[in-house]
Amino acid sequence: MLEDLISGRGISNIYKEYSGLEKSSEEILMSYNSDHLAKKSIDQFLVCLPQVLSELALAYMPGNGIFLAGGLMRSLMQHINPLKFKECFLMNRKIMHADILSNIPVFLIQKEMTCLHGNLNYINKFFLRNAR
Repeated sequence: MLEDLISGRGISNIYKEYSGLEKSSEEILMSYNSDHLAKKSIDQFLVCLPQVLSELALAYMPGNGIFLAGGLMRSLMQHINPLKFKECFLMNRKIMHADILSNIPVFLIQKEMTCLHGNLNYINKFFLRNAR
């Protein structure tokens, strides 16, 4: 499943492949500076993530861009090199596809509990519409 690639499980799976040990993505992130396999796993994940996003962007053509959300993505932000991310996002693309992808922005939603805020917004609009 795609979720197994671009989530904490993806990081855990990469780490397990390198070390043979099972650790949570949180544990791996916390040991980034002290465990060379954790660093290698996170760095590999940050090469794979933009490549997968690139594939998805070409398949779905997100007009307003790609929005990354969640605690994992916010935690990874400190390890993301924007230039390297963009390079991986455009890696191995035909010129036509690279031109399309270079116009698709990637955003990180910094706000916590975004799904709850979205649900609250929907409920407020629903009740306001039905109260009239």
